[in-house]
Amino acid sequence: PPPAYQPHKRNAKKPAAPMFDQRQEEARPADRVRSVEEMLEAGQWSELQNRRGTHRKFVRLVMLEGGAEAVKQTFVMASSPSDVRGKHNNMAELRRLDDGVLEALPRNRDVDAGVAAARLRQLHAEYKAFEQETAERRRHFEQKFTVLSSAVG
Repeated sequence: PPPAYQPHKRNAKKPAAPMFDQRQEEARPADRVRSVEEMLEAGQWSELQNRRGTHRKFVRLVMLEGGAEAVKQTFVMASSPSDVRGKHNNMAELRRLDDGVLEALPRNRDVDAGVAAARLRQLHAEYKAFEQETAERRRHFEQKFTVLSSAVG
């Protein structure tokens, strides 16, 4: 008997694509921040007083990787963005500012400067311990590699 007819792959029926909203929801993790305000709150940004009302200015203190001191970061955004992609651009800039941040230190007036300094020292000590452990592991693997490479070649 002749083989069963199978249509060419370009003529085959494709399954219907999900609606745009469904694809977006499936691709987006549930815990992902969805607004600039949520990112500002999660990153412990505090807003400075704005006298003119054209821009909003935010600041925070952060501990960066490899740093021994707290660094002040500043973020400025328009009060009413004229660009359609303004929200997305602001969120992208906040994500870039979060790169390399170990921890954002609280800037509330309730927090004592001594508490923040103690936390900063603790973070620095943890980072130095991590660097030392990493260096020890690197030396260990280099020794193994040397022994194995001399045995092979």
